[in-house]
Amino acid sequence: MLGQLLAIQLDPPELAEARTWWTRAAEAGNTRAQYNLGWLLATQLDPPDLAEARTWWTRAAEAGFSHAQYNLGQLLATQLDPPELDEARTWYTRAAETGHAGARDAVEKLGDG
Repeated sequence: MLGQLLAIQLDPPELAEARTWWTRAAEAGNTRAQYNLGWLLATQLDPPDLAEARTWWTRAAEAGFSHAQYNLGQLLATQLDPPELDEARTWYTRAAETGHAGARDAVEKLGDG
């Protein structure tokens, strides 16, 4: 995907261009682009845009994309102040139910609330 080339493989990365491509695909409903756009917004920008990352990861997570479910849980549990642990537990659990190994470890760490 062009977005990955621009954001990951180029040195230096072309984050603005990757954001443009991923946004177009994400708006068209591509869940992988929604996930990748969330990743870019949460981890590659300085400062990160956590609110927009949450929006895109939520869209992909609601569509069943397990990596987005897990990352949304991570964002809610570790990057927000205050953390939203109940919501994080929900997304970690959904990711675990689809077989995401990280989401299962995260559920165990959070416990039953």
